[in-house]
Amino acid sequence: GAGSCGRGCGWRGGRHCGWEARGVVALALGGGVVCLMAMFLSDRSTCSVAAAVVLGTTRVSASILTGSAGQRSLGQWGVAGCGGLVGIRSYAVLGLPFWLAFLVAVVVGGIAAALVGLPALRLQGVNLAVVTLAFAVTCTSWLFQQDWIKPGQNLSLPTYMSTNVQ
Repeated sequence: GAGSCGRGCGWRGGRHCGWEARGVVALALGGGVVCLMAMFLSDRSTCSVAAAVVLGTTRVSASILTGSAGQRSLGQWGVAGCGGLVGIRSYAVLGLPFWLAFLVAVVVGGIAAALVGLPALRLQGVNLAVVTLAFAVTCTSWLFQQDWIKPGQNLSLPTYMSTNVQ
């Protein structure tokens, strides 16, 4: 029978299943391919793919907000930096296994996003841009300069990478 989307696809979520369902499938497949690529690529190529994924993810978060809501947020790099710095510190200083440190980075990035996003929910337009820009500037000029968040100079690569990538 026809779903609630009105197009007969069987989707019962209240919206048409078009791009949302395809996006979830593409994201899952793409994530799996990227994880498998790390096993077969050289260290330099793995580093390049990882950088592309981080850049792409951050850009997608900006374009979804801009395209869907017509709003502009300027704090994506502050959120990514919070997760990244805590993740590398978890790996290099605390000695957590790489994938556990990666999960810590994701959780911390999510918490940072929630701390900025929840108070900013009612803001629109220029006010939203100013608040998120203030977060990004605070991160880069103060937070990321603190000794307690910096991982130090003696970083070792995860065990699946055998050489120093420069």
